[in-house]
Amino acid sequence: MAATRREAAINAIQELRPQRTAPDRFMRRLLRVGDLVDKEAIFGARRSTRTALLISGIRCTITYLLIPFLAPLVGLLATFSVPITVALSVFAIAMGISGLRRFWIADHWARWSYTIFIGVVLVLLSVGILIDLSTLLPA
Repeated sequence: MAATRREAAINAIQELRPQRTAPDRFMRRLLRVGDLVDKEAIFGARRSTRTALLISGIRCTITYLLIPFLAPLVGLLATFSVPITVALSVFAIAMGISGLRRFWIADHWARWSYTIFIGVVLVLLSVGILIDLSTLLPA
């Protein structure tokens, strides 16, 4: 009796598994989420997204607002500015990818829109990291 219930449950789950398009299957493989669907993951995705955007905002504030005004006053600040902004950028990238994975695990209806959005954010953060690191190289 228990085996038939289990088999019935497995069959029901397999029937509920949505048919995926080739791009969906590619993104799921790329993000290593497989066919895993957890509708509760959207709560974690929203939290990760907020954290990533908050960290990006803090990084921009430090990089473009505080450092230019405070660097002349505190020479030591210029020494630590690049490592701080690079570390914040890397953390924001990690949080963005974490949120993206959760959007896909939740099978959220806007997962492609968010994928495009976070892709642009990741490119901008990566360019910022490269620019920051290029300032460390001798001219």
